[in-house]
Amino acid sequence: SQAGEVGCVVLASFGADRESRLAIPAPSRPDAPPPEHLPALAAPPGLIPEFTRHFEYRFATQTLPYTGTGDGTLTGWCRFRNAPEPAGPGHVASLVDCWPAPIVSVLPEPAPVSSLVWGLELVDPDPGAPADGWWLFQGATDAARGGYAHWHAALWDPTGRLAALSRQTAAVYW
Repeated sequence: SQAGEVGCVVLASFGADRESRLAIPAPSRPDAPPPEHLPALAAPPGLIPEFTRHFEYRFATQTLPYTGTGDGTLTGWCRFRNAPEPAGPGHVASLVDCWPAPIVSVLPEPAPVSSLVWGLELVDPDPGAPADGWWLFQGATDAARGGYAHWHAALWDPTGRLAALSRQTAAVYW
């Protein structure tokens, strides 16, 4: 809450692995140039949110946020600047949520984008995954109109294992 008003409601569901005959493999990590071959994100303070200083980014898509030339998708590598060891569920949530909404690649100029609804699923996070390794993010806009964008994303750990799925609805002020 903030100023006596509800700002966020969280619903969490937890479950332990159990015996099952159901086994469908998670999607494989998409091909992307290695992060070492991509330029680091460099943005002057005030242009991007303050929390992004805790992460390193390497965009693997041809278009960047606010270039007006994108198709509503973003793919890239990220990692913590000062990594905790090992990465826990909260760190995985931070890594999948540190990216801008993919719709920003379509926008020709900076504009506020604010999450309204966020669903996060921790698919199979490795409790020993190195937080200082490069994690691959891929997000795509499903639809956008009337000042709202709907999108989904996935995050793979440094070993290529699917760690999280995310779905958001955001207000776009452009």
